[in-house]
Amino acid sequence: MTAPILGEWPPQFTTGWGRQMLCIGHRLHEQPLFSLPALAELIERCPPAHYGLVQTSGQDDARRRWREGTIGGVPGLQVIDAIGAHSLWLNLRDVATVDPRYGELLQAAYAELAQHVPDFVPRDLKMGILIPSPGATVHYHCDLPGQALWQIAGRKRVFVYPATAPYLHPEGLENIAYSGFEFKLPARIRVE
Repeated sequence: MTAPILGEWPPQFTTGWGRQMLCIGHRLHEQPLFSLPALAELIERCPPAHYGLVQTSGQDDARRRWREGTIGGVPGLQVIDAIGAHSLWLNLRDVATVDPRYGELLQAAYAELAQHVPDFVPRDLKMGILIPSPGATVHYHCDLPGQALWQIAGRKRVFVYPATAPYLHPEGLENIAYSGFEFKLPARIRVE
């Protein structure tokens, strides 16, 4: 029997599932697939269509900057080192198509989740892996409902705003759902 992926699951997680944000512990960081050598190998195998390498402006920069790049033939561990040394992040998309072992791990995690929330049926399981540098900024954006963030290492501060004006207007959500791209979202939101 394999070790469970999810951490402790109190009853309020089952009743809160789909109704509120939950912070659920997990053991994915113990999986060999998330070791630095395994991630380096995944980076080396990942075709350009399955990743985005981005440099953004810092939190204090007055102007938004977004520069995209490519990995080329740089070894995966050097890519990870470069991310750590610069304000970069690497978004590996749909990694199960690059390495099926990640898909198997994702299936196992959601099978375990289904044991706790029997009426939950995910529509489309896909896994992306985001490798950011410390202090890298992801600008204000909207993720469609049904997303899960599984933090593997480090710390992340996430701000969640209501899906209502002034944060998001109905036509903005509609455009994102229809096209997959964000249109006319405010560049910055100030909350007093």
